[in-house]
Parts: sequence; C-alpha cells; structure tokens
Amino acid sequence: MTNNFPTESLLYPDSSQYQYADSFAIQLQRTDIESWELIAAFFQSAPNWVDRLFVLRNRIAGYLGLKTGSYQPQDLDPPYQVEQRIGLFRIIAFTDTEVILGEDDSHLDFRTSLLLIPSDTGYQLIVSTLVKTKNTLGVIYFSVVKHFHRLIAPIMVRAMAVKIEQSHPIVFQTNERHD
Repeated sequence: MTNNFPTESLLYPDSSQYQYADSFAIQLQRTDIESWELIAAFFQSAPNWVDRLFVLRNRIAGYLGLKTGSYQPQDLDPPYQVEQRIGLFRIIAFTDTEVILGEDDSHLDFRTSLLLIPSDTGYQLIVSTLVKTKNTLGVIYFSVVKHFHRLIAPIMVRAMAVKIEQSHPIVFQTNERHD
C-alpha cells in the first residue's frame, strides 16, 4: 500500500520503515495555536474507559516485561522538553508546528505525530501513528492493540480539537497503511 503519511511531518523520511501507519485529521479554526498546547490536549483527550483500558494494558504489559507508564496531572504542566517522559510516552521532538511522541520497547517501536498545518481558515491538525514490530510478541501485541487504536484515535483527535478551541468539529481518517 502507498505511504500517504503527511510529507510535512518530521517522521515522513523514516515512515516507510514502519509496518503500520495511520493519520487522522481535523480542521481547527484558531489561528494562534502553539505546539505545546497539543501535548496537554493529547493527554487530556482520552475518555475514562480508555484510561481504564490503559491500566489493564499496563498490568498485562508489566507481566510480559514490557514498558509501562502512568502520569500525574502535574506532569502535564508546561514547559515541555525533548526527552521528557509523560506516562508511557517520551517527547522525541518538539517544533513550532509538530510534536513527536513515542517509545522504543523490546517488542515494538511507535511514534505519534501531532502536526499543525496552516490552512486558509486556521490549522489542520493531523495526528499520525507509526508502529514497527520487532518480534513475534510485537506482532501479536499490535494485532490486538490496533483494533482499539482505530477506535480510540478519532475519538481522541475530536476531543483534542474541543480542548484546543471549544468547538465540535468533524474528524476524518486520511489514510492507513499496512505492510
């Protein structure tokens, strides 16, 4: 399948090295968004049932020897810095228009891009995920997790937009790739 990963992303040059890629986009009306706002919105956008699933995930992952993580509300206070850890996520890159979150583990590596692209009416927010499995455990793990990811990602993108500008926009999936 063709890689339709956003070419504007810092991750684009390496995106073809990942077996899974998806992107969800939403139009924002605000014209004064700063990239640090995306971090707080991302971590505050999961519904309570997703938080409970993540607790279950951490229990199972800990038993399997995989990385786990949780965070406290004060961890979301800016300023943010590259290499800062918020729960399971590490801030990998931080620019005026994009934040890259992710982690490398024994079973898989993942990256999440929170990208702002200027448009005529504000910004387009594109939230993209890349996953590279490393072994059989990674393949099995992600074969289960990706179904939840596909359900959760658009919900979180919509909630991020609401947090960023207090409106009710529509989310649409821009692409998905499996190799």
